[in-house]
Amino acid sequence: METVFEVPVPTEQWLDLLPDAALIADQNGRILKVNRRTLELFGYQTDELIHKPIGVLIPERLRAKHAEHQRNFFQRPYARPMGRGTELFGRRKDGTEFPAEISISPMTVDGQTLVWSLIRDVSERKKAEAELREREARLQLIFDSTSELEVLYRVEPGDRFVLEMVNRAMNSNYRNLVGLDATQFVGRELDEFLDPLPFP
Repeated sequence: METVFEVPVPTEQWLDLLPDAALIADQNGRILKVNRRTLELFGYQTDELIHKPIGVLIPERLRAKHAEHQRNFFQRPYARPMGRGTELFGRRKDGTEFPAEISISPMTVDGQTLVWSLIRDVSERKKAEAELREREARLQLIFDSTSELEVLYRVEPGDRFVLEMVNRAMNSNYRNLVGLDATQFVGRELDEFLDPLPFP
């Protein structure tokens, strides 16, 4: 188990220097301190959050799971990102939700272990990722509409050629020639894709 150091409780002024929402809660999940960014992000006033359960900032459908994670955290308190492999959401005062990245760390104050949380709204990043996936899907659709054998690759530093995409016709032809799915080479160097082909 990692050591939990005894530290003074950060002041509101210090917390307000942080770019992300930050809060400190006790083992019962009661909020002890919040910074200005927390208030802006969730739409609350300070007195609406202090000594309130941290569950008010979590969608109702996720509160039971969060309570379980909270118990597990205090059994083995160490710094970690929350929700590894799952999507996390925050809930604003008006009931709207946003995708979030949350990291938690233990701190000990006057012999009591507290949890320190940093919360980041990743709505814009998620939106950009969704738009990128949509553009890639449209490009793949266009790419697959031709009967020509086509590949798309990018050039990286050091004269590295990395396979980006193969169209349906190429994949079918590749499978007939070498018995492999060409799409497994996407993201790998072009030479790896070309090596199995029976051509000089």
